[in-house]
Amino acid sequence: MQESNEALVYRLADIAALAQLQFQQQFEHIDPIIGVNRQMRAQGFAVDLLTIECAVSKKRVTLLIDDSQPEAVKYQFGRTDQDPASEFKTTSLATLDQQWFLEVMVAGLVK
Repeated sequence: MQESNEALVYRLADIAALAQLQFQQQFEHIDPIIGVNRQMRAQGFAVDLLTIECAVSKKRVTLLIDDSQPEAVKYQFGRTDQDPASEFKTTSLATLDQQWFLEVMVAGLVK
């Protein structure tokens, strides 16, 4: 049985939170904030967003979870003070483990 969309976005947020703890051991000066945004779904779009951002540097990683692509997740690096770009990279849902989130946090929030 396929996991409900709500359960999926929150499960991914839980995995990201584990990576956040690991990330902060290496980068004490960066405090990533993980957020779940379901506003697009409320507006009729079949997607959820998961964001990982740093308030100080204004860097952000955005994950787009689209019901029409249940085996994939789209993501992009950006800034909190700019609208997200229309281009996203795609990765398999199966790759989104704690290590993946850690690597994405380093790439998106540190570099």
